[in-house]
Order: sequence, then C-alpha cells, then structure tokens
Amino acid sequence: MTKRRLLYSKGDKAAFTTANIMIKRKTFKTISGFDERFTKYGFEDKDFLLRAIKHGASFSYTKDAQVSHSNLRAIKDVCAKMYDAGKYTSTLFKEQHPAYYRETLFYKADASTYRAYARYILIFLYPMRKPILLATGLAIGLPTPYTFKKLIVKCCSGLFFAFGSLKKEI
Repeated sequence: MTKRRLLYSKGDKAAFTTANIMIKRKTFKTISGFDERFTKYGFEDKDFLLRAIKHGASFSYTKDAQVSHSNLRAIKDVCAKMYDAGKYTSTLFKEQHPAYYRETLFYKADASTYRAYARYILIFLYPMRKPILLATGLAIGLPTPYTFKKLIVKCCSGLFFAFGSLKKEI
C-alpha cells in the first residue's frame, strides 16, 4: 500500500496530490481554484484539497485511476524544493491550516518550532549545505538497501526544509 493511500485509510482525507483528481466545477469555483499566493514550491495541492473538503468535496482512492509520477531528480534539486517550501510557502500554509500543519513532518522540521539551541545548531550547519549535499549524494549512490537511501534523503530534505524555515528568521 502506498504511503498516501495508507494515510487516506487512516483518516487523512487530503492525503493525495492534485495530479489526478476530479472535482465538481461548482466546488472549484466556490474555493476560487488554487491559491495563487503559493508562488513557490510546496503546499499548493494540500491547501487546495483542504479548502475543497471544507466546502463539502470528498476525495477517494480509485485503483484504476492511478497516475505514475516518475520524478528522478538529483538530491540537490529535491533539497532546493524543500528549502523553498520551508522559506516561502510553509508560513502561508501554517497560517491557513494550523491544525493540519501540526500533524505533518514539515511541522517537525520547521525551525520556527525549535527551541533556541536547536536553531543555533541549524545556523552552525547552514554554511555546510554543499558538503551535506555531496555526502548525501555519495551515500545514496552506495550499494545499500533502498530503505537506508530513503531515510538519508528524508533526513537531508528535512534539514533543507529547516534551513529554509530558518532563513525567514535570520
């Protein structure tokens, strides 16, 4: 079972992206489509889904309507997107959907939720971004289990999200 499908089955009715959804035109117009304030990467899909659900839309998983999304990107590209999400769009999403945001991993990576000493650690690590990316790229290039590589990418991208959210403060 995919991660999003598992989240959906556990009650997260906005667990999906908008890559392949159907929505009534009336609902789309009622919520004014996508929020154009999300001009950088991150959270525009989730915001759209949550607003649609608030106005009565319901989404369900349909196995026969799956879309395969192959996104083979370099770790530097993934981390750049996470940095942008932390710096630009997380604040807007957090303001619009605070309860939902607190339930996400993004909340745990958001530097604005850290105590001062943890923010100082991020400030110390920030100049080491390039070596961190290099080391991560080397680690995921090693002949190691996929679960290890997935964990490394998750940690590195979370760190870059934290760097982005920190840049709002300094």
